Amino acid sequence: MLRKLTTVVLILVLTLVCSAALAEKYLVVTETDPLLVRDAPYGGAVIGRVPKGTVIEGTRYDNWKVQINWHGQVGYLYSGYLQRVTSSSTSTSSTSSQVTTTRASAPRGIQNLERAETLLPGNGDIYQVALERAATVRIWSKKSQDTRWSKVRIKLENGSYVRIIEIDRDWARVYYSEDGDYGWVILRYLAPVYDVSDTDINTEGDSLPVVEVEPIPIEAPPQSEG
Repeated sequence: MLRKLTTVVLILVLTLVCSAALAEKYLVVTETDPLLVRDAPYGGAVIGRVPKGTVIEGTRYDNWKVQINWHGQVGYLYSGYLQRVTSSSTSTSSTSSQVTTTRASAPRGIQNLERAETLLPGNGDIYQVALERAATVRIWSKKSQDTRWSKVRIKLENGSYVRIIEIDRDWARVYYSEDGDYGWVILRYLAPVYDVSDTDINTEGDSLPVVEVEPIPIEAPPQSEG
């Protein structure tokens, strides 16, 4: 009995040690708004918000999410707005440490159509980033590429899905994340996912009824008297 109890305790200790070893620190790098904490990795309810600039500890759940302890509850953050923080001493005699950050290796944008249809807010049409040469497209805060008053919110990878909010001439305002983040993108860089030409047309339905029409008799012209 004592041996079994010892084994269970050792397993628990090793689990805690491994979890601590895998845990890393991340810096929240949203544009302005806080980063939403959800109770499930995908489609979960919002249980909190982490302000921009906050350093928080967590473990990678997958390429898209980081799992954290949110006030005693398991929470999930979108890794696209996190930077992994690593600390190293500048010298052995120095007491200060230098913090460097590296971007979390997460895809920039939703690459799965079913996930986009489920997670992107709104009820507009789904479009896809369709670039011929470039690998990413910029999502802007305003309808302008002039960096004096418009900022790049994110660079979406080619093939990412977005949901249209509105179209204004050459620009489209779109949702690009499940957290409701939106911005402006040049419309020609997008392609609609669904098109009328892709709709199946029923060519095997009931045929129209045939209506028989009786011919109209033509009277011969009267002969003149001679």
